[in-house]
Amino acid sequence: MYDQVQLPVNEIFGPTIQGEGFVIGRRSMFVRFAYCDYEGVWCDTKYWWMPGLMTFERLTPDQIVEQLVARSRCRWVTLTGGNPAIHNLAPLLAALEDRPDPYHTILETQGSIAREWLALCDLVTLSPKPPSSGMPTHWEKLDRCIAQARNAVLKVVVLDEADYAYAWQVHQHYPNLPMTLQVCNDVGRDNAQTLLDKCRTLAERVLCDDADWGDIAVLPQLHVLLWGNKRGV
Repeated sequence: MYDQVQLPVNEIFGPTIQGEGFVIGRRSMFVRFAYCDYEGVWCDTKYWWMPGLMTFERLTPDQIVEQLVARSRCRWVTLTGGNPAIHNLAPLLAALEDRPDPYHTILETQGSIAREWLALCDLVTLSPKPPSSGMPTHWEKLDRCIAQARNAVLKVVVLDEADYAYAWQVHQHYPNLPMTLQVCNDVGRDNAQTLLDKCRTLAERVLCDDADWGDIAVLPQLHVLLWGNKRGV
């Protein structure tokens, strides 16, 4: 029925708890796509994109939906990566929508590639990368992604004061968009306690700030607090 383009799928897992963003805590399935146009310094899952680590299989939209249905009756699915916007996900989004019990779709991307099909997602989480990542922000590309999305929110990872200042800059660019500040997770060193300590420090920084942050939330990675730094959760 749908354009059966083959998509490079790194992994399909769940049901698990959405650990990030404005749908944190939501029971969700995950489809992780291979390849990324960024190479962030502190990327916590480099197996998405790094040569020698990246593995994937090519699946059609029907095959992806078949696996999701077989694994769980969960109605939320998060499309992530890498950068899933590299690929044409329009056929997959149509297949997820055209069911008796359609899926609610969340797309996670850094906002570097605008696609018309972003409008088909129930929620698009845009995560521009702060200075500590070593990656630049192309504001015009981010603008186009926001314009394409039907429902967009922002997420900025904060490691240090420069990242905090960058988050404020993002908020000033898009003052009407909800935004989460997420503490940076050092996979090799952090555990639940250190992440909670970081989150407390960031929360206190925001609470002491006289700036008007608007609709902001300060969050850790909930899945790491629950299960640690491991794949498939």
